[in-house]
Amino acid sequence: MSQMSLEIGRICYKTKGRTQGSKVVVLEHLKNGFVTIEGTQTKRKPCNPRELFPTTQKINATKETKREEILKMLQESA
Repeated sequence: MSQMSLEIGRICYKTKGRTQGSKVVVLEHLKNGFVTIEGTQTKRKPCNPRELFPTTQKINATKETKREEILKMLQESA
């Protein structure tokens, strides 16, 4: 999966780690190939794109969006 398929605002599911199965949103592309994510069980942090399963849903969120707003948008997208 290419990094470009994980566009900013794309809702994904984590496929690895302690928060496996949780819903997250891509907020930023980092220079090292990683992306910044934030979600229902995950605080804002870098993540390897290989650990994400993208959905067809997208929200209007960027790295400047506050956590509370992101969580509210994720709840509404369910």
